[in-house]
Amino acid sequence: MLGKIDPVNSGNETLFSREEERKLVEHLKARANLGYGLTNVFTQRLAGEMAYELGKKAKNNPMSNKWLYAFLKRWKDDIASLKPRQLETSRAKNSTPEIIETYFNNLKTVMEENALINKPQHIYNLDETGIQPEHRPSNVIADPTCKPQAITSPKLTTTTVIGRANALGNSIHPFFVLTGKRWNPDLMKGACTGAAGTLSETGWSNGEVFRH
Repeated sequence: MLGKIDPVNSGNETLFSREEERKLVEHLKARANLGYGLTNVFTQRLAGEMAYELGKKAKNNPMSNKWLYAFLKRWKDDIASLKPRQLETSRAKNSTPEIIETYFNNLKTVMEENALINKPQHIYNLDETGIQPEHRPSNVIADPTCKPQAITSPKLTTTTVIGRANALGNSIHPFFVLTGKRWNPDLMKGACTGAAGTLSETGWSNGEVFRH
């Protein structure tokens, strides 16, 4: 059983003090409020690192499930573990170590061929994300009394947001791809200054939108 359970003090005392656990709880809540909530496994890993840095554990390994359940029970009025969103099979298959290594090897080749090494101002990353009225939030540990609500719509549509930034941290204004066939300037009301957009029948990006 060595290494399989978390070290605890005798009696009813916990590994962390009440104040130490409170700081961890506040950190988890803050991450969730920013939209970057931590999963159960990552929370166990973070707590393990915390215990190691505080000298409460000899090894830097994750806390056990038993600790996590007890921790959540002690702070049930402040945090809770929510149901996770499933990972799409296609995305999981394209996240293997081999595929990631190939991507970075190809990226290095492109940078060398185009003399982009040490020129972060010329290296831009572009990504897009689809926003739908109907969605399933990810599983995070957060304040159970402040669970965010998703505004839904009777008609399921998609809006794509394209963002671009370079390796220095400079960004270009966002570009919106909305569902429709006829453009109306009112569609951009409320967008940030400098933002632009276009239409597609599905709301998704395509070759024409990308060139635009």
